[in-house]
Amino acid sequence: LCEEARRNGRQCRTKLLALSHGSFPPEIAARLGVMSGSSVSHVMIVRWVDNWPVQLEERWIASARAPSLLTQDLTDETPAAALGRL
Repeated sequence: LCEEARRNGRQCRTKLLALSHGSFPPEIAARLGVMSGSSVSHVMIVRWVDNWPVQLEERWIASARAPSLLTQDLTDETPAAALGRL
């Protein structure tokens, strides 16, 4: 989203709303087919283009898959880019 916006001469910014570590809530665990209580990183961000909020992104990521996710700067890159590097 931000890459495309910048290519088109627009400003894009990211606001991090939530970044935490804990356990999968039962309803999320059931939807993802993982054990309830498994270790998880939770990320929620809002993307703004030209001072308009255009995207709300929420991710629940199994901590075993990306143990260092919470140390990444997710205001400068997408969670997908960070996960690709980890």
